[in-house]
Amino acid sequence: MIVDYNKLLQELIGTSIPKPVSGTLSGHAAGEPFDKHVNEILKKWYPGKVFRQFEYLNFLFTKNPDAIGVEARNALFDLPTLLFLLSRGKTATDKLSIDNPFEEKQNDTADILVVDNGFYEIIDIKTRNISKSAQPPNIISAYKLAQTCAKMIDNNEFDTFDINYIEIDWELKDDKLICVNAHRKKII
Repeated sequence: MIVDYNKLLQELIGTSIPKPVSGTLSGHAAGEPFDKHVNEILKKWYPGKVFRQFEYLNFLFTKNPDAIGVEARNALFDLPTLLFLLSRGKTATDKLSIDNPFEEKQNDTADILVVDNGFYEIIDIKTRNISKSAQPPNIISAYKLAQTCAKMIDNNEFDTFDINYIEIDWELKDDKLICVNAHRKKII
C-alpha cells in the first residue's frame, strides 16, 4: 500500500468544493470535482507518483517513443492484469501520438492511479449526497471483477496492485459541497 488512507480520509472531512455551475448535483457532476480534489491532495503528498488513468498511459507511451503500435505499447505493461484494467482500445492505442494524446474517459477504471516501485494503487472516487436517498453508486462490474481475479490467478499477480473505492459523503451548504464523511473500501 502506498497511500495513507486514514490520513486521506481525515484530510477530506470538512473540505469543500464549489457547487458545480451546470448540471445536477448527482452522479458525475458532483463526483468529478471531488475526485479532482482528491487527486490534487495525493499529487502534493506523492509527487511524480500520482496520475489520472489517461495521464499514466500518455506518460508510459511517450517515455517509450520506440514503442509504436498497439502490440509494442501493450508490451510495456509488465503485468497482464494491469494491461486488462488500464489499456484503451486497439485503434486509440495505435493512433496515440504527442499530437493526439489520450483524453480522460468517464469509464476509465481508475479515477486516480498511484504508482511506486512497480506497485499500482487504483483508486475510484464515489460521492453521495447525504440529503437524498439514491441508488448505490456505479462500481466496477461483477463480470470485470471476475475477469480481473481470473487474470490475477493465471498470472500470479497477487501483490502488484490494489483496487480501492473512496466514498465521499457530502452536503450542500452556501453554494459549496462539503465533505461530511469519507470511507475507504479495498476490493482487491
